[in-house]
Amino acid sequence: VDIDGTAYVKTSVGWVAASDVTKFRPSTFAGIDLVAAPPPAWPFAWVYAADRKKVVARTDAAKKAPKGTTFAHRAVVPVLEERDGFVRVADGQWIDRQSLRIARTRPRPAIADAHAKWIDLDRDEQVLIAYDGDTPVFATLFSSGRRKNDTPPAIYRIRSKSALTKMSAEEQEASFYEVSEVPWATRFRSGLYFHAAYWHDRFGHVNSHGCVNLSALDAKWVYDWTEPVMPAGWSELEVPMAGAMVVRVFDARHFDPPVFDYVKEAEERVKIRKREERLKRQRLAAEAAAAAAAADPDAPDASDAPAP
Repeated sequence: VDIDGTAYVKTSVGWVAASDVTKFRPSTFAGIDLVAAPPPAWPFAWVYAADRKKVVARTDAAKKAPKGTTFAHRAVVPVLEERDGFVRVADGQWIDRQSLRIARTRPRPAIADAHAKWIDLDRDEQVLIAYDGDTPVFATLFSSGRRKNDTPPAIYRIRSKSALTKMSAEEQEASFYEVSEVPWATRFRSGLYFHAAYWHDRFGHVNSHGCVNLSALDAKWVYDWTEPVMPAGWSELEVPMAGAMVVRVFDARHFDPPVFDYVKEAEERVKIRKREERLKRQRLAAEAAAAAAAADPDAPDASDAPAP
C-alpha cells in the first residue's frame, strides 16, 4: 500500500516500509542421502572455499607444489590420504586440509532407552551425520555458534519440534535479534535447535548464536526424519524424555562429552525467567522515562531520583 507517498509491504509483524525490507534467497544446498547415493569413500569430505567459489588443488602435499585441478565449493571428494596439512582426494590432487570438511563415522553413544535413530554433530568439521542404529543414512554441513560455548559439547535428547517458531535475544544478551518465523525447528536443549537459516549460506562454518543452522532443505529433512513424526495437521509437539533420540555434540577436545543434565536445566530456567522478567521491567521503565523526557524536556531527570 501507499501511505503519504511511501510504499509499505505487509509482513508477519505488520506493515513495513518497502525501503526497510530486504529479500533473502534461501540456500539451495542439501546434504547427502547416504543410502540412495553412497559417498565415494569413508571418510569423505566437502570442499569448503573461503570465497565460496572454488579451491585449487596441488599436485603434491606442499603449498608451493604446482597447481592441479580446480574443485567447486562444496564438491564431495574422497579422503584417500593425509600428509603435511594436505589431503589427497585423487591421484596427484592434494587439497589444503583447512579447505575440507571431513565426515567420519563414529560408534553411537551407549545411552540406555535411547531411540535407534540418533544424530552426531562434529563442531570442528561442522558436519552432521544422522544414523539409524549403526548405519549412517544422511550427512550434511551445518553452522553452529560463533563462540565455542554457544553450542556446548554434550549428549542431548530431542525435546520438541515446531514447524514454525519465533526466535529472539534474551534481555541479558548484548546483541539484539528477532526472527519472527523460523521454519523446521527441532529442539534438543532450551534455546538450542536444528532449524532452517534462510538468511545465510555459510554452512560448513560457524555462524549462529548457538543453534544448529541448516539449509532449508536439510532442516526439513531433520524435522521429518526425527522421531516422533509430526502427526497430520499438527505443527508442534513436545517429546517425552524416555526413548527420545540422542544428539551428540562433540569436538576433538570433548570427544566423549557428558550426558546433559535436563533436571538442572529446568531449575536454571526458572532463575533465568525471573531474571529476564526483572531486566525487561527495567528496560521498559527506562524506555518510558526516555519517552517522557523527550515529550517534556523541562521534566526532572528520572535518573536523578533515589534508587528504589
